[in-house]
Amino acid sequence: MILQASLIDDLVITYFESLRRKYPDATFEELIQIGHKETYYKKRRRKDND
Repeated sequence: MILQASLIDDLVITYFESLRRKYPDATFEELIQIGHKETYYKKRRRKDND
């Protein structure tokens, strides 16, 4: 379980860093909102394509 948690942490950090590069002027709260929107639309597109 510890290994899985560290992998999840690494994925979250990597995703956050990519958002930070994509939107350099965004605040932490704005990056969280952007991440939620992107994730929602990606899941929705996958569901619609099935």
